[in-house]
Amino acid sequence: MGWEDYSEARPNAISSDTRKACDYATKLSGSLSIGFTRHDEYTIERKGLEESFQKTLEMTSDKLTYQKVSDGIGDQSIYFFGEKGPNFIYNLKWRYGNHTEKTIYLRATKEQNPEEILEKLKSIANKL
Repeated sequence: MGWEDYSEARPNAISSDTRKACDYATKLSGSLSIGFTRHDEYTIERKGLEESFQKTLEMTSDKLTYQKVSDGIGDQSIYFFGEKGPNFIYNLKWRYGNHTEKTIYLRATKEQNPEEILEKLKSIANKL
């Protein structure tokens, strides 16, 4: 992914007791963020995370493509990619039940091959 020139992980400003995120930056590819979220009892009880993933899969956009990933990452995983503002984004999200969500988000200044990026993101996901 061109991480030869990456920076040290930096905690993201949105990190808290229930959400942890680290950002990596590179001159070659933009930035990569890895996030972990532990949801509260209310979200777990009402199956809010499951509902959120389903709504994401139903979204439509002229610039973003949403798809289900069926490679057994978590209980459910989704991938979306496309143009957002001046950048191109590639986001892999997966969940465990309704309590835990993980995400890997790549923002690049140049368009990448979405399928190649998905394979690279899945490789990272399997190590987390």
